[in-house]
This record gives sequence, structure tokens and C-alpha cells, in this order.
Amino acid sequence: MNYRVHELALAQADIRSIFDWLSERSATGAEAWLDAYDLMKWHLCSHEVATAGSPMRQHGVAGR
Repeated sequence: MNYRVHELALAQADIRSIFDWLSERSATGAEAWLDAYDLMKWHLCSHEVATAGSPMRQHGVAGR
């Protein structure tokens, strides 16, 4: 099953701010961070992280 991740406008602004801050120090580092962020979103969309039997749910991390 696939899920959707919706980024709020405030989160999008934070992502842009973090990327800009990182890119002032290292363009390569900023790109690597953004790639890792995109991969994290893909994992959230592609895996059942919020189902009742998932480890994240069992530890109270997902589904709040």
C-alpha cells in the first residue's frame, strides 16, 4: 500500500531555509541533505509505517 506525504507550507519554508543555510556552507552537502530528505519522504510513502503492527506504531511514533 502506498501513502501520501503532505508538507505544510511552514514545513516547505523550513526545508528551503535549511537548504539555503547548508548551501551557503557546502553546495554538495545541501544537495546530499535534500536527496536524503526526498528519500525519507519516499520511504514514508512506500512503507507501512503507520499500521497497527509496525514498530513505529508500537513505540508511539507514527499515527499521531
